[in-house]
Amino acid sequence: MRKTALTLMLSTLVLSAFGAFFHWLQMMNVFETETGLAALGARSSIVFVVYSLLAALAMAGLSFFLRRRCEQPRGEEGLRWDSPLPRVITVVCGLLFAVAAIQQMFTAGGAGSPLMQRIFGAAGLIAAGALMALPTRRDGTVPALSRYAALWLPLFCCYWLVLIYRDNAQDPVLWDYATYICAVALSALAFYHLSAWYFRRATPGRALFFIQLAVYLDACALTEERSLWLKLFLAAAAVVLAMEEYVLISNMREKAEES
Repeated sequence: MRKTALTLMLSTLVLSAFGAFFHWLQMMNVFETETGLAALGARSSIVFVVYSLLAALAMAGLSFFLRRRCEQPRGEEGLRWDSPLPRVITVVCGLLFAVAAIQQMFTAGGAGSPLMQRIFGAAGLIAAGALMALPTRRDGTVPALSRYAALWLPLFCCYWLVLIYRDNAQDPVLWDYATYICAVALSALAFYHLSAWYFRRATPGRALFFIQLAVYLDACALTEERSLWLKLFLAAAAVVLAMEEYVLISNMREKAEES
């Protein structure tokens, strides 16, 4: 299933790249020059929303197809890997998380909610370590540290959602942060469903769907005018989730092969 896993992961990335392009066009054209408000019924917004819905349907259909066609691994079997690449990717992404988290802590004085941002930065440092601890051993067994790491990541994203709401609650222009908050929300769901694999409570179809959709929205949110450091969080999360998509699909087995 490795070729299939690579093809499907690349398909997710291609869908995400086009979505990011359409969202970039939208953000370039949707705001009125005089008022700064988003134009109601703008074509660029319609194109982006319609494309996003079609992409989500394609991802849902793919998840359903894999569920019907393949035997879904559970527990350690679904997380097994036999190359150093997943660990290298998670270490690099963890370092990006750590750099962004340190920046958030040291610049909290000028933020709207200094204490909340410092907590966010500290939580991001723990999340950086959690990303590095995600990969299982080569034999597929799950260390206890990986289980705790998998639990921390959705909690971090949930706190991130609270901070986003706190910073944007007074903003009347929803398009300023709608895609961003959806990206973090879907990342929380994706990491939540990913953590279920570490406790033998996985729902493979939902996990793959939310992982793919989180990668898509993270890529779209990267095109917005936002702090580079926040974009590092989004980019690192997208890369790790895309890698996990590959790992999960590559460990599936076609039903015809088993019979």
